[in-house]
Amino acid sequence: MLIARGQNIQILSDGAAANEGQFPELWQDQQNIVLHIDVVEDDGVTPVTDLFNTTDTFFLAIAQDFDHATTVLTDTDDSGFNNLADRADLDVENGKLSVRLDGFRAELVAFFLTLADRREQTVDAQIKVRNMGEPNQKKVLSFRIVLKNVLERGGVGPAPPTDNFFTKGETISLIAVLEPIQTGTIDFKVAATHTLFTVPTDKAYIVDKISDRTDVISGGGVAHSYKVKTDAPLDISSVFLSASVAVDQISREDIQHDFIILPAGTIIQVEITNGSTFTTHDGRFILSGRLVDA
Repeated sequence: MLIARGQNIQILSDGAAANEGQFPELWQDQQNIVLHIDVVEDDGVTPVTDLFNTTDTFFLAIAQDFDHATTVLTDTDDSGFNNLADRADLDVENGKLSVRLDGFRAELVAFFLTLADRREQTVDAQIKVRNMGEPNQKKVLSFRIVLKNVLERGGVGPAPPTDNFFTKGETISLIAVLEPIQTGTIDFKVAATHTLFTVPTDKAYIVDKISDRTDVISGGGVAHSYKVKTDAPLDISSVFLSASVAVDQISREDIQHDFIILPAGTIIQVEITNGSTFTTHDGRFILSGRLVDA
């Protein structure tokens, strides 16, 4: 069941949408629109219990046709799926999923310019589900979605106040550093130091939590160990071994500090002290915290 702006769509265990007459909507320029997905058995009520695992990876694609040479209009990788903040009753193993959609794409702008009627268009969406570390999908969920155009992509608002306000650029910068900060994909097998964040001028940064997330893993072995440090002599954690890979793959938040405030200019780093011994082990480090005035 995809929930978007009051619309519900059931997806059956065979991957097909049950009520094809109702489609979720995505407006051009919208971002982080969350769809709640309930995958049920053929009776349309019973949740599935044998299709998904918490370690599965998900990928969404929305396209105008099934020609593989055609550009995908928008997509969402695994990081946009099944975030606890997006759904209170999230339960992957019982088919209760969530996904974020992104309508702020140049491909959507170009797509609407090709249409005779540019108001809206119903297109296909598919979610591929894979076992972690495996290239082939184990399940495909399909449904239709209505893409809606906007009359004006810009617009003029009221004049800004003369003082005590943040500009658009300043606001975006502040929001960006309040959201979790992630590194790019890292090979956990290699002992190396990686930079997470540099505290801006005239600010201090309160560290809430630092964690690692595994995206791809194969073979057997021992997980990496790492420590979090700054470019100054201060170490803000000691070396520790990551939790068992089989226990909590997506969110291992073993570093939990009570109150750490780092001054402006501090570079927060993660050092892999002992590389993973798995055959393949890729992932990323995630930093959560908040900026305050120095």
